[in-house]
Parts: sequence; C-alpha cells; structure tokens
Amino acid sequence: MTRVAGRYLSALLLACAGLAISSCAADTKPQLAAQQLADEATQRVCELFERCCVAANFPFQEQGCKALNRPKILQHFSAQAFLGSELDSEAAKHCMDAIAQVGDGCPVANYLTDACNGLFKGTVPLGGECDPGHGCASSPDAPLTCQRALDERSDYEYSGVCVADPSGYVHNSLGQTCNKSCTIEGGPCVSFGYADSTAPAIEGTCYASDGFYCDEQSQQCELLGVSGAPCAGEHKQCATGNYCDSEDSLCAPIRPPGAPCTDASQCGKNACTEGTCQSVIRASAALCAGQPPTAPVGPPGPMTGG
Repeated sequence: MTRVAGRYLSALLLACAGLAISSCAADTKPQLAAQQLADEATQRVCELFERCCVAANFPFQEQGCKALNRPKILQHFSAQAFLGSELDSEAAKHCMDAIAQVGDGCPVANYLTDACNGLFKGTVPLGGECDPGHGCASSPDAPLTCQRALDERSDYEYSGVCVADPSGYVHNSLGQTCNKSCTIEGGPCVSFGYADSTAPAIEGTCYASDGFYCDEQSQQCELLGVSGAPCAGEHKQCATGNYCDSEDSLCAPIRPPGAPCTDASQCGKNACTEGTCQSVIRASAALCAGQPPTAPVGPPGPMTGG
C-alpha cells in the first residue's frame, strides 16, 4: 500500500514529539524551519502593526498581535514545507525584507507578499528516490510529491519515489484552456463554474504573477492589460500597478498619494479622500489590542495571499 506523503507534516510533529529518533528529526525538519520562519515573520508583522497603532493613537498589545496573527502566518509557511525539502535561506531573507517594506497605508492584511511563497525547495526529479533528507524538485509548473509505502505497522517507509502531484495548481500559459484566475500560488482565486458540456475536463489556472488572467468568455488564459489596454467586465483585468478607468474602459497607472481622484480604484490600496489619493491608517482599537476587527477598517487592499 502506498500513500502520498510530504506536503503536510503536522501529524509527524505530534508522532515524533519527545522522541530522540534521527529519522523523526529529519522528517520534521521542514516543519520546524517553517515554525522558526513564522516566528520571525510574526515579529516583523507586529512591528508594522505597532507603528500603525501608534500613528492612529491606539494602545498596542504585542502579545495580542502575535496571538492573532501567528496562526495564519504559520499556516502559510507550513503549507509550503514538504518531506525532504530545504528552506531557501536567500528567498526567506527576501520574504522578511518584503514584510518590512509593507508600510504604506498601514495595511492590516496582505503583509505576506509574493516574496513569501515557494520558500522550500527539493532536488530529486520525477521518478527519483526521495526520503526525509532528499525532497522532490517540485515547482508550480510541475508539482511533485514523495510517494512512500506503508509498512506492517502503518508507518511510512523511509524512502519513496517522486511522482506527479495532480492536486497542485498548474500554471497555464497564454491561450491555454482555463476556468480559474489566481493572484498568487495558493489563492485567492476566482473560479468560473462552467455547467455546460463544453466545460474543460481539467481545471486550468491562470496566475496574475505570470501576467495572465482567465477570460470568462474565451475560457483561455489572456494577458493582463497594461496602461492603455482595454479593460471591461466584473474583474477589471489590469496588470499590477494599474486600474480600470471606468470612463474609457482602459487600464491606467494607479495614482500616487496627493494626485486628484474621483474614485477609490484610481488610488489602488490608498483612499480617495476629498478629491485626492491619500494613505489611510488601517487600524482599530480592537485590532491593536490583538482582537479580530468586527468590521472592515479602511478600504480593501489588493488581492494577495496570506
């Protein structure tokens, strides 16, 4: 009997707790790295929150901030760790630097940018032998996972084989059939539920990070619009840094703080206040005390992960 093992390792942490077994240590190494990464990211995120709360004259509770935000941050990194994977230290540094730079408008969300995705790597190719020390060379375009057999004690064998992971989102290319648009790996996504007989047999996903979106009419991956390109429809398909101008239905660069505006979409993640784009403090007394906000604070930010 074989099972796919390697994408999520939380159960191994429980099974190995308190046991000084080298194989267990190797099995749980990626998750332990994810926990350490989450600790550092949470610290940086709460430093951002503290700055926002002080600027908004709200009392800041560091422990409350960590209790509120660490579970989501840990989930983000743990979902990337897999059997035998190694944390890319350079990529992790870029992630931490990106968090520190998320400051304009004091966002209460979207602090885990694209730089915080895909931080765990493997080297074993498709069909190669994988184990707790040697992870599969999985990528967004060719997701792999380590398939290991179960022994008589219902424990995983030490080694297995790297196989294609059908559950992973495949990044479709320009013109390929699709029924889903995603801003980043892992979502958020907009899915089109085709109910007729022409529905794609295999779900196709177009990623904004690749410069594509899934067009609901053509059911194909198409290019996101740059400045001057036509835009229309519910999802306003303009590339990052642009918005869809409702007057002429053309993509235009997002206006900087201080620029004149008539609509919030013109200002991107900032607000259109009294006719000008202005940064907004997205903070509240509850949030600064480490409690989930009961209502939206500030305008919604751009769709990103986290």
